[in-house]
Amino acid sequence: MGRVAKEEEPLISGLDKPVAEVQTIDAERVPLVEVGEAEIAAEVAEYVKQEKKEELELDEKVEHKGKQLVGPAGLDDATEVVLPMTKTAFNQGLGQKVTMSARWLAEWCFRVIKKFHGRVVYARDTR
Repeated sequence: MGRVAKEEEPLISGLDKPVAEVQTIDAERVPLVEVGEAEIAAEVAEYVKQEKKEELELDEKVEHKGKQLVGPAGLDDATEVVLPMTKTAFNQGLGQKVTMSARWLAEWCFRVIKKFHGRVVYARDTR
């Protein structure tokens, strides 16, 4: 047997053969049927509370045709976002290993800084 380049060698021997026979699946054998409300057995009836389905009511008017469907949620432009880290802790956290929680808190703060650019304030140093 001649020498074969490492790139051409199979990683595990025997993988060039199919592991199992391929089967094609036909269309669904049983059609899907919607079922109405389920009947509640007598022994569990006292523990089951049935609720009626209600329509969702939105506080603001929903518009369509290229406009926003839902109003702005969250912060207005004047709101200040205070990070849970001081600036020095933030810089130190970015220098930590990936397995450290301080690193991930700093990464989250970095994301908040990018998201709310110009409105972010670092926590005060309480030393």
